[in-house]
Parts: sequence; C-alpha cells; structure tokens
Amino acid sequence: MGADSKKTGFTLPTVLITSVIMLTLLLVAMQLAASYAAALRDRYYNQLAREAAESGLAYAVSCLRGNGMISPWGSKSLAPETNCAGDPEPGQANTVMHEGNIRTRFTVPPLGSTGGEVQQAYATGYVELLRPSGGVWKTYTRVLSLATGAQTRVDTLAFGYEGDMHGIQHKVFFATIDSAGRVRSVGANDLGQLGAGLVSTAQPTPVRFNVSQRAVSVHTNFVSVGGNLMVRDENGEVYGAGKNDRGQLGAGYMSPTVSTPVRFGLPVGVKAVTVNSGWANFVLGNDKNIYAAGECTYGLLGTGD
Repeated sequence: MGADSKKTGFTLPTVLITSVIMLTLLLVAMQLAASYAAALRDRYYNQLAREAAESGLAYAVSCLRGNGMISPWGSKSLAPETNCAGDPEPGQANTVMHEGNIRTRFTVPPLGSTGGEVQQAYATGYVELLRPSGGVWKTYTRVLSLATGAQTRVDTLAFGYEGDMHGIQHKVFFATIDSAGRVRSVGANDLGQLGAGLVSTAQPTPVRFNVSQRAVSVHTNFVSVGGNLMVRDENGEVYGAGKNDRGQLGAGYMSPTVSTPVRFGLPVGVKAVTVNSGWANFVLGNDKNIYAAGECTYGLLGTGD
C-alpha cells in the first residue's frame, strides 16, 4: 500500500508537468499558425493592391498612346470610373474588383517629369476591407511607377527637302528637339521654314523654331517637294512655318512664305496626335478625325473636290 502510494505520488506530478508542456506547445503552435495565416492574408491583400496599381499604370499608358504620348488628363487624376481626360464616365464602375467584403481601386495623379522626353507615371492601388455596413475598416496600398516616353522616336528629328517638279532646286534643312523641348533648326531657310522669324538663303547656325510650349514632335517632308516645318507641342497644338502658297500651314490664308510659326486651325478641344507634312498637311486628332490643308490637286485632301 505504501509502495503504491509512492508510485502514485511520483506519477501525478509527472502527468501535470507533461500536460503543462503539451499545453504550452499547443499554444505556441496556435500562435504560429495564427501569425502564419495573418501573414498569408496580408500577402494576398498586398498582391491585390499591386494588381490594382498595375491596372492603373496600364490604363495610363493606354491613354498616353492614344494621345501621342501627351497626358490627356492634365492636372486631374485617373481612376477606374474616369475616362482618359480624367472626367467621370457615366455608368463606369469605380472599382477594379469588388467581391464580398473586398474591393480594389487605383488612382493615377498628374504625370511628373524627370527631364527630357521622360515622364514619370505613378499609380496607387488600394485594397479596402469592408464591414457589413459598407464602411472601410482596413486598407492596403501599393504604389508603382513607370517611366514613359523615354524611347527614341523618329518624330523628334526631321530632315526636310525643298525642291521643285523640275529638279532645279535642291535645298535641305534639319530640325530636332532638345532635352528641354525646344526645337532647333538649321539649313535652307528661303521660305522661312526654320520658324525663327527670318528668311535667308541658308542658315548655317542652328536657330530656335518659335513655339512657346514644349515640343514633342517635329515633322516635314523629304520625298514630295516639301518646304515647311510642322511642330506639335505638349498641349496637342500644331504650328507651322515655311511654304504656304497653297495654305498648307492650315492658318486660314495663303502666302509664299511664313517665317514666324502659325497655328494649324484644329477645332476647339481637338488635340493633334500626329502630323504628316508636304504640299498638303494632314493632322490626326484625338477625336479620330483627320484634318487637312494645302494642295488639293488630284483630290489630295480627300474632300471630294
């Protein structure tokens, strides 16, 4: 009886100690599992926020490409419910995704500049966890950035040729855009095509084509007896100088020469996307229409005349 009591006395503490250890291990395991589950949830929500930001960048790039790499939303911001101009689009959802108590969205503020042709786009992706009442109780965010417009484009350099149908005149001129968005031109200038406010047989030293806004592309014509220079600025306006005997500069009048750049008469609110230059100048607007001015022989302008 005494021996059994001693065995029981030793067994009970052992069981208690073992139970405490097992309970402690169980609590630690539960805490680790809870922490791991929370980490997985955070990772999932952060990934959703990243995907929302990527959607914002993709939308911004699409808007830029559709507007000649000029920001159509200007000082406004892009969001799922806006059009490329940054204005609310009727009937458009204000989220990228909305499932249960989770919704995602993005914002893209006005573009920043890093110098030269480079524009910096930033997009913030949001994941919002909702209460049953619809209120937000927790938000995850992710910011992504993308440099756009850094690629070299053929329309930042123009090589023009001034000739006639008989091959008697052979004059060339050049223009390019510097890192500050200024147009520098040099060469033949007997029609004022260099846009510097003067007419001269030749201009061996580069001069500035006088447009007040930052230039994003420059256009002329080599193969079709050109003689004018057209510049598109950051606001989607087009300015031209040079030969205008057929009104090809689109300013509403004709004259042999124009040395101070004049604005191509696009309708109010229409911005130029690209330009094709020659005896007739064609401008593609962001409204998907083509506007033309100049020589109309052989129905060149496509007006039916």
